[in-house]
Amino acid sequence: MDFLYFVRRHVSIFIVCMVVGGVLGWSYSQSMPQTQAKSSLFYTLALKDASLNPAQSEEASTYFGETLVGWFRNQAFIYEIIEQAGVTGDISATKQERQNLIIYIQSEDLDTNKSIAQSVEKIIEQKLEEYSIQTGTTFTLIFQGKSKDLLVLSPALFPGMGVIFALFIALILSLLIEWYKDAVFSVEEVKTILGTDCLYSFSKNGKHADLSAVSLLLREYSPTFILAGVDNDVSFFTAEVAKEGCRMDKHITVIDADLFAKPIKYVLGVSERLKNYKGHTDVDEKNKTIPKNFFQDTRVEGLSFLPAGSGDRFLPNSFPSVSNNGECMIYSQFPYNYDVLQFEEFPVICVVTPGVTKRTTLKTLKSIRKKNIYFIALI
Repeated sequence: MDFLYFVRRHVSIFIVCMVVGGVLGWSYSQSMPQTQAKSSLFYTLALKDASLNPAQSEEASTYFGETLVGWFRNQAFIYEIIEQAGVTGDISATKQERQNLIIYIQSEDLDTNKSIAQSVEKIIEQKLEEYSIQTGTTFTLIFQGKSKDLLVLSPALFPGMGVIFALFIALILSLLIEWYKDAVFSVEEVKTILGTDCLYSFSKNGKHADLSAVSLLLREYSPTFILAGVDNDVSFFTAEVAKEGCRMDKHITVIDADLFAKPIKYVLGVSERLKNYKGHTDVDEKNKTIPKNFFQDTRVEGLSFLPAGSGDRFLPNSFPSVSNNGECMIYSQFPYNYDVLQFEEFPVICVVTPGVTKRTTLKTLKSIRKKNIYFIALI
């Protein structure tokens, strides 16, 4: 399953590579013949010499068979056959057992193979005559039979091979990207780093988390510090937790470097007037843009600060409120330097996204919080 999630994370890379590989394979197939004819000629080599006994004749034929195979490895000899046939094709030969010779011919069609076979017979006969004159020995090739086969190549063969090769390239490229980002590969790797099991695996569907799992999260682990933004933007998850907390009448504190990102702004009912707001640290001024009765009705509190990590001074006031009420505080950025993590009696739950969350971040978190640490995975 981890591999399937890995593919889903890089689905765009896989799609692009597959399309490019398929197109290149199709282009290559257009330049290749669509049929492939294969033929073979089977001969037995014999020596005509009355002065030799059968054993000597067989031994001489065996050695000469190696000579014939060597002829077919000579490009000049092959070129002479092709030139006489007036067609193109591939020719090779191999020696079978002691006196047998098999000649292989491959071209686009059977007619071409036939022309090459006729040329092979003529050229070999001619060469044997020349060899007999020069050496005084007479060898002959006894024709034993032939075979032929026409292979029709599938139009999808080369495009398919291109797609398979492209998948391999996409896999390597995706692995290199995650290695460069130092991102955790899977839930199992997170378990190894944090030394704890995964509480829940949330399946992201657009911008909606599994609300039933969120309910269990808030019900079973309270009071809780949720580190929602561990190297990744999970404002939609923060919004879902806040909405579910409202439904359960939980007191939720959202601490976000950009509290008014669209998903959270929707949950908190923040006014559109905030678009033109230029301040960065005046939290009270920002919170004035939220309807006055919103906190009373929903019990969601917002602490916003920019840039990320500048909200330490707000936490001492927030922590007693959360811990006394026994509810939930959500951090939308990883607060590795916050004193709040030192309260080990309160559970810390990290929201981890394989392929995004960095290994070094989790190792840093583990070095700060030795126990009572859990994680949930967005996959």
